[in-house]
Amino acid sequence: MPSSPDFTVESHGSIFLLQPQNEQAVDRVKAHIGQGNGFQPYSPTILAEHRYIGDIVAGIRNDGWVVSA
Repeated sequence: MPSSPDFTVESHGSIFLLQPQNEQAVDRVKAHIGQGNGFQPYSPTILAEHRYIGDIVAGIRNDGWVVSA
């Protein structure tokens, strides 16, 4: 059985939402991105432009987290 995702990614055109799905993922967002890193009105859900989301997701996956789209 596949692991439950730690994060989900939603595309809304030029903006993506990266949503933590458990407390450990919320802690990761707070430690690595934080509410003060740019315009993050929905924290801990992260808003990211299309040009950044690939690198953000790759970094999360490289650290062993599960991300689903």
